[in-house]
Amino acid sequence: CDYRPLIDAKSSEDGTDTYAACRRAVAAARTAYERAATTAATLGWTHLVNETRGFQNRLNLRRQLIEMRAKGDALKLEPVFHPRSIGDVLVSREFEAGASTLGDTPMLANLIESVVAEADAQRGRPDARSLYLHGLTKDIRHAGPEAAAQYYAAAAELLGAERRGFFDPRRRGTVIENRGEIVRDLALRLLALGREADAFVAFESVRARGLGELASVLARPDVTADDRAWLAELLVLEARAGAIEQRIVAEMVASGQLDAGAEQLRELDGLHADRRARLRSNEAVRRRFAEGAIAPSATLDALRTGTVRSGIPVLLYWTTFGNVIAWYVGPDGSDVRNVFLPASVLEEKIGRVLASSGGTLGRQPYDETAARELFLFLLAPFAAQLSPASVTQIMIVPQGPLVRLPFEALIDPASGTPVIDRWAISYAPNATMAVAALQGEARPVRTVTALVDTIIDDNTKETAAIQASGAQLKTVTRKELFAGSWRADSLHMLTHGEFNSAEALLSSLAPTRPADPPLLAAELLALPLRGLPLAVLSACKGGRVGARISGEIYAGRWHNRDRVVALGRERGQQRPMDGRVLPRACRRRFGRRGRRHRHAGDAQGGRNSSLLLGGDAGQRPLMPNRSVA
Repeated sequence: CDYRPLIDAKSSEDGTDTYAACRRAVAAARTAYERAATTAATLGWTHLVNETRGFQNRLNLRRQLIEMRAKGDALKLEPVFHPRSIGDVLVSREFEAGASTLGDTPMLANLIESVVAEADAQRGRPDARSLYLHGLTKDIRHAGPEAAAQYYAAAAELLGAERRGFFDPRRRGTVIENRGEIVRDLALRLLALGREADAFVAFESVRARGLGELASVLARPDVTADDRAWLAELLVLEARAGAIEQRIVAEMVASGQLDAGAEQLRELDGLHADRRARLRSNEAVRRRFAEGAIAPSATLDALRTGTVRSGIPVLLYWTTFGNVIAWYVGPDGSDVRNVFLPASVLEEKIGRVLASSGGTLGRQPYDETAARELFLFLLAPFAAQLSPASVTQIMIVPQGPLVRLPFEALIDPASGTPVIDRWAISYAPNATMAVAALQGEARPVRTVTALVDTIIDDNTKETAAIQASGAQLKTVTRKELFAGSWRADSLHMLTHGEFNSAEALLSSLAPTRPADPPLLAAELLALPLRGLPLAVLSACKGGRVGARISGEIYAGRWHNRDRVVALGRERGQQRPMDGRVLPRACRRRFGRRGRRHRHAGDAQGGRNSSLLLGGDAGQRPLMPNRSVA
């Protein structure tokens, strides 16, 4: 709640009070801790009593942080942030982190020190959170930026050690999930100290970490098809349990009652039992997945090398409560900027772009004002690097609310040109996968295996377009697809898609035959995709994404180790990947640029009449993997 507002079962009744659910969550947590302490005391478990008392004390600090966020959002800064040119945007190379701006609040330092001292005494040693809080007090007491940085670094190291200490098939980064500010403030402090390479590694150490870990594990040569199927089944069980848990918590927070419905708990217990049985059924694979060495995230130098090789610059973003950190990495060097743009203002402008392009079919005018302003905040700071005619493609590595933004739909205020008409845009979930995409070799696509809904294909003519490109195409059933007997250069999946916003791994692709069940997102891990140059997911909502608190991205449209490209499509319409209709200003010009990119796709072996193929991670030039024509 101290990072973004919580949504519970009563949020629809809260009106403009976006933090009401957070306050209810604090109250519910306090009640739960009180009940736990009472139970522990009855049983004579003194240690647990002390633990719960410590949790209760830290709730007071959490409530203060929530109120700080609520007051910040209540300032209504949106009317202030309406730039008309880059001169109206505050861009600097100065970076603030931790509590460097709170030097006039010694009482806060006293409160932090008392809470941390009590917690450390109970545990007998500091944990990642207490080390981070020690760093905050160093900032408040003007101990110097290096002193606090040492505590932030120690906290981040301990956080990473905790993360490596347990097996989580969904790779959620649970121990990072509600402590993302530890790594964020370390990275910002390193930037303030001029240590850009170290700051880059710190930022990237948690961006899409789960996705990177999963891709790294599945790329191991000793992982078999049966191993992947086992993991997919485990993921389905965990996703179903997670959806129930989320529903239970939302209801508890809203009602203040700590007793969930018996039916939900029975279903949850059954799923947990099935999960335990599944884990025990293949202990060797579980151990191999858990102990697999995870490659470190890509360095700044590695990304720079990738941009030199491909000629494609990369823009990376991190969002904080008050700013956007924008980082350009290209053949001509690296440049990082701090853009003054509060998170509430950023989300408001993104919301306006999405709302005015979200399937209104022209009934609602596209919000060109928001599109122009976001261009100034996000792209204009690097106009000098992006303006040369030789720069025709850009790769975006977003974070936070920016993962939902179709950069193609932004508009350059100076020329009135939509981004999609100036650059081809590709996306990557983190720097490591960006490097893999930029350094990959081009591989032609001569054969295509397809899972096809014939009713949709009669409208879009996608299989005909694939065959017209010269590629041989063979359709398969769901059973044949998973059996893995097919061999091809490309997989094309054309069907309806449904995004599950409560649990993304339960999102599904509609069956292409009445007798088949839906294909869940979690089950995609079982597909035999190793070594496949290109996979295209052509489905409604196929590119919907979201981001967890820590910046972990789930669902998606990303290039990964198996080189899957997700493309959202609604029949007969021109849409960005998650089904949003492009503004008419973009569509009027998109056809010309779309044909140009399809021709480039032909040269690389990929083509589709209604889609701009996103290319694979090893094909160049990288195509826009978010937009369709």
